[in-house]
Amino acid sequence: MEVDHHPADLGRHGKQYRGILESVARLGEFFLPSGRRSFLRAVGILRRDDLQGDEHGRKILRIRLSIAVGMVQVEQNQHREFLRQGGRHIEQDGRQGGRCPAGMVLRHLERRVLLPVPERGGPDRRSEPEPALRVRRDQEDALLKRRGATKRGRSCTALCLAAGLLVFLAGCFKMAVPVKEPTPVILWPEPPEIPRIHFVNAVSRPEDMGIGNGAFRNFLRYLAGKADTPMVNPHGVTVDAEGRVYVVDHFLRKIHVYDPRGKRYSAFPGKEAALLSPIGVAVDDKRGRVYVSDSAAGAVKVFTKDGGNPAGEIRGGEMGRPTGVAIHAAKDELLVVDTIHSGILRFSLADHRLKGIIGKEGNEEGRFHSPTHIAVSRAGNILVTDSLNYRVQVFDPEGRFLRGFGAPGDGPGTFSRPKGVAVDSDENIYVVDALFANVQVFDKEGRLLMAFGKHGQGFGEFWLPSGIFIDGRDRVFVSDSYNKRVQIFQYMKGGELPQ
Repeated sequence: MEVDHHPADLGRHGKQYRGILESVARLGEFFLPSGRRSFLRAVGILRRDDLQGDEHGRKILRIRLSIAVGMVQVEQNQHREFLRQGGRHIEQDGRQGGRCPAGMVLRHLERRVLLPVPERGGPDRRSEPEPALRVRRDQEDALLKRRGATKRGRSCTALCLAAGLLVFLAGCFKMAVPVKEPTPVILWPEPPEIPRIHFVNAVSRPEDMGIGNGAFRNFLRYLAGKADTPMVNPHGVTVDAEGRVYVVDHFLRKIHVYDPRGKRYSAFPGKEAALLSPIGVAVDDKRGRVYVSDSAAGAVKVFTKDGGNPAGEIRGGEMGRPTGVAIHAAKDELLVVDTIHSGILRFSLADHRLKGIIGKEGNEEGRFHSPTHIAVSRAGNILVTDSLNYRVQVFDPEGRFLRGFGAPGDGPGTFSRPKGVAVDSDENIYVVDALFANVQVFDKEGRLLMAFGKHGQGFGEFWLPSGIFIDGRDRVFVSDSYNKRVQIFQYMKGGELPQ
């Protein structure tokens, strides 16, 4: 974040405005469910350890901490004086034709609400604010012993403070309205060749898919603990019959659900069905179930499609480390890649009974060495990324070996770290390579057609991509894991240019 001599001059620095609001939101979200002791301890840790940067960085952090301590003051019914004094300060500056420089706001906040926390092992050597308002052990214990408000009461109080803070800031700053830049036209291959792949969008948060509540409503949702969560480490991805996009977030251990038609975002599961290490996701539209592989738990967790509620799990002695999952609708089966045992488990979707296993350890045709991802073509063929054999193997619907292609290397048509695999409506096969940071496209016989993407952070560029899925409209969804997003592309059958 760029910071100049007026770090809180939000009219000039929209990014800093959002940063401060997000900090308030996170602190509010932390405060509401966690209780006063954790909150006060967190404020103390931040005050001691985080104010070590340059002067401008310290100013921004002190503003954020001041707002945090303001929340504690609300619990002490002191917020009215805080807001009244702040409003008077801003009003006086406005009469003078000023623009509310950051230093003025900072000095006022420090005088009124900033609580210095002594360093361990010695007295606090910083200058004491006027008037001094310190939280010592006896004061903190007194705060903790007095009856706290209910969760609903704390929520209402925090929301009132949020509204007050917005009014407080509005008298000083003009909110910058973000303007969405037009999506660039990016094609592969480049002209004068006939284009086959067209970049559509990059999604890291609901707003990227046209799902949003507006800035003010989103801010209140943050404080109420209902914040829309951006992606952190996307992996598996799939799309259901209604066009809802499901993205496994390996870091957050949740499934993001984006519903562009219904303009809704949700995430599951909750704490009652927490995942340990989710990898793959698949949707059974017929029964309304979502299957998520949890590699650390050695199980596939089952959830309802509507609401993401727990609906059972699939585990057993045959399952070691489940990773990729796929639905074989024609066979009414769930296919699960077991990376540890180097096999593909076939479960009945009706009763989750194990029906059989495809392959075993080895490097011969039809055998695997640490397989990871799986896909089912429209013809019913099964495609498996055989990662440590550096190839993709293709099986018929009954699990009989058909063909394989690929080899280790660093050139076109070879693989270095093959990941996700998918098939479009023309039976072309797409293979993600994390180390190459691209997607290679082969025909159904395994002959290389083209590749798109390269290492980077721009549109159409990847940083350790992983999962891939192609929906019924030939939209290609690629999990761009370290760029914290899913990129969407369109396969153009006849080379038609995008409108």
